[in-house]
Amino acid sequence: MKKNLFVMLCLAALTNCTALDNKGYNYETEVKMNPPPQTAIEKSDYVVETNYELNDVKVAGVDDTVVRVIMFNRNNYLHARMVADQKIVLKTQYGEEAVIKKGASNIFGQVTIKGENYYTFDAGSNIYMLADSMGYIQNKYLYKLKGNAYQIIGGRVSLKPNQAKLRWERSSEVAKIPVKDFEIDFQGIANGNMKFFVKYAVPGTNGEDGSFKTIAFPKDQTMISIEGIMIRVLRVDRTQIEYTVIKNAW
Repeated sequence: MKKNLFVMLCLAALTNCTALDNKGYNYETEVKMNPPPQTAIEKSDYVVETNYELNDVKVAGVDDTVVRVIMFNRNNYLHARMVADQKIVLKTQYGEEAVIKKGASNIFGQVTIKGENYYTFDAGSNIYMLADSMGYIQNKYLYKLKGNAYQIIGGRVSLKPNQAKLRWERSSEVAKIPVKDFEIDFQGIANGNMKFFVKYAVPGTNGEDGSFKTIAFPKDQTMISIEGIMIRVLRVDRTQIEYTVIKNAW
């Protein structure tokens, strides 16, 4: 059986075109395997820790913290691996079975077929399953010839499950040193103004080093912005402020 398969593969490779055997199976153009993708940063964003939730009503007394913000960079990685939530079995027209086990599998390489890119997975017996960029396993496969040559074989191929799908393996890494670290304290009312004390920590010092400034607003002002954070003042007097944060700065 394997000898017959090898002969048909060789004939298809020699003709270098799509052929159809007497059972209706396609032997398509020979392709070369490209290296697998590298683990890469998919996107970067931030992880932010605060002492508030948007639109929650809070009360702070004199010298109490109104707003506390610590912001860290986060890198989100896309790995050169895909994950199967269950075992995937491809059965060839010749009764051979190829398997992708449940769990994460390394991407073996990449091939381009009719202008579309596919990722390949070593499924044993010289058979390589194909997945598109969304992770869907194709109803055709690669059979390894000599060197870096692979034959595309399609036709009566069965998959279990029928709509077999992989998902990309992703991970994230949060920086240990914040990129932003500040605190806004209420300082009461003086000369008709409500006053706030803003403390900026130097990243990596846990607040031991930094700078500060004092900001004042008319006591009857109901909307204030400090460090890009929008605060609605509900009530304020010499001893406390009632407020809600309605918009973040990020």
